[in-house]
Amino acid sequence: MSDLRHALDGVEPAAMEGETETTHEVWAPSGATAIGNRTERLIGEADREVLLVLADESAVSEELLERIGNARSDGVDVIVGTPTEDIRDRVAEAVPDASVFVSELEWLQPLPDEDGTAITRMLLVDRNTILVGTAPAHDGSPEQAISGRGFTDGMVVIARRLMATGPVGSEDPPVRPGDHPHR
Repeated sequence: MSDLRHALDGVEPAAMEGETETTHEVWAPSGATAIGNRTERLIGEADREVLLVLADESAVSEELLERIGNARSDGVDVIVGTPTEDIRDRVAEAVPDASVFVSELEWLQPLPDEDGTAITRMLLVDRNTILVGTAPAHDGSPEQAISGRGFTDGMVVIARRLMATGPVGSEDPPVRPGDHPHR
């Protein structure tokens, strides 16, 4: 048996003709700490672009703001949507060269006829990695998230299309360096 195991250890997988390597990952972190850590890690892996919607104050931490700032320092384009001017101002102050806007994406908030689940954060990194966090509005259950990677991953495709509509056409354009947002 050990001869067979030794022989199998040396065998390389056969490559299929025309096969391309595609990476797909799905994660399902639970709890604000795990989701925050995953969010920060994904931002840290960004090469080109971070699109982040912080739909809840609880999703904003000093560590997250620092990670966003590091991404900008590394030359990554960062766009952050927030539900309120207060959160927008906090992010814009911490990361002045990020584009920050007040999101008017009403679908982030729970609908009256639903179970009260609200989106807490949405992250799109380099247009191929997504994280979406949700939390029940009133029952105290922990935040839940799902994260996926892969350009053709259905969740990534849908989220990319939805999030791309955020700042476009908004009456409140992104805050850019040197802008002075209304207080």
